[in-house]
Amino acid sequence: MEKSMQKNEQSEKMESTPAVAPYMDIYESTDEIVMVADLPGVPQENLELKFENNEISIKAIPVSADKSWKPRFREIGQFRYERAFKLPSGLDISKIKADFDHGVLKVVMPKSESEKPHTIKINRR
Repeated sequence: MEKSMQKNEQSEKMESTPAVAPYMDIYESTDEIVMVADLPGVPQENLELKFENNEISIKAIPVSADKSWKPRFREIGQFRYERAFKLPSGLDISKIKADFDHGVLKVVMPKSESEKPHTIKINRR
C-alpha cells in the first residue's frame, strides 16, 4: 500500500513540474536500435521507461538539492525529464534491455529476425 502511495506522489510531482527534453543519441545497425539518454541527477527509482505502440518514452525526476540548504543563487529550478520517440515496427519487444549507470540510460532494442537483412543463396541450374 505504501509503495503505491509513493508512486502516486511521484506521478503527481512529475506532472506539476516543467518538462525538459534530455539530450539523446539514437543509433541503428542491421541488428538493433540503441538509444542513449543523459539524465544527470536522476536516481534509478525516479526513472520510468515505457514501450507502447512502437513508441518509447522516458520520464524522470532529478533529485533536488538538500532541503536544509538555503538557496543563494539558483539557475536550475525544479524540473522533470520527458521525451518520446516513434520507432519503426519490427523490433523484438521481448528482448529490449535497458541499463542505467551514472546518469546515462542505454536502451538496446533488437530487431526481429524477419526485419534483418538476409542473403539469398542462388542455386545453379
